[in-house]
Amino acid sequence: SMHREACEATRIRGEQSEGVLDLRMACLDRRRQELHALVDVLTEADRAGLNQAVRAVGGLPPVQTCADLEALASVEPPPASGPVRARVDAVREAVAWVQALRLAARYDDALAQAERAWPLVPPEYPLVGAELLHAKGNVQIRLGTYDAATTTLREASLTALRSRDWITAGQVLSDLAYVTGYMQGDAARGLELVAQASALAEATGDSQLRAATLGHEAVLYHAQGKVDRAIPLYEAALEALPEDDPNRALDTSGFLYNLALAQRDAGHKDEALEELQRAERLYAERLGPQHPEALDARDAVAVTLF
Repeated sequence: SMHREACEATRIRGEQSEGVLDLRMACLDRRRQELHALVDVLTEADRAGLNQAVRAVGGLPPVQTCADLEALASVEPPPASGPVRARVDAVREAVAWVQALRLAARYDDALAQAERAWPLVPPEYPLVGAELLHAKGNVQIRLGTYDAATTTLREASLTALRSRDWITAGQVLSDLAYVTGYMQGDAARGLELVAQASALAEATGDSQLRAATLGHEAVLYHAQGKVDRAIPLYEAALEALPEDDPNRALDTSGFLYNLALAQRDAGHKDEALEELQRAERLYAERLGPQHPEALDARDAVAVTLF
């Protein structure tokens, strides 16, 4: 496991310091906390919630991020102990629950959890506030309260930038670009925001962030009918997906589906059909043949054929 590998790298092979080990252990603890929260939520899920189960697990942050030593070391950690650390831990536990409830489609509960946690954010470590605001903003997107979501995500991005957490800032800006440019229809502003997110993706070398920003940029051009701009961006997003990402298959399905729709809109029927069939197969393999996303892809195949 990565936990064992991290310990051996410090204690046996001497390849990393105790400080780096602490960073990796803290990251792994967060990934475990996120998984436990999601499992707890899914054990109480109704049928609609269970339909989201595989997608929800795929939506968890990948544990591979805990092996990115450069990224981990680039962000100032919270205090090792004391009241500030206790509040940081409490907020991060709440963030894990907000994310789990959102992934299980329990949006009202997720929003309530985020709002209850906000008073716990310590002013001495504002970065955890950015993490909470990011989670809250994504819930507001799901609820369709786009004005509230843009306000929340804008504050999250500024807080992350002030805290010099470039990856979190890029993730927030990418999501803000999507809701501003696509859901609210302000394509020009959305493209400005996605350019900022793309710059952070390039600066950090984070391939997951690069794939997300390329995908959102493609969506914005596609929504404007500029399919000739959208198609190569969707293709680049597919290429940018990390090879070791356990969520790669589902991310690939989504990009393939959107790429196929752009190709169909451009009049490239044969290419669109091929990509839709690939997306349908991946959805069926990962989510089940009767899952709504697999059925949507199947319907799109039928529409393209006829």
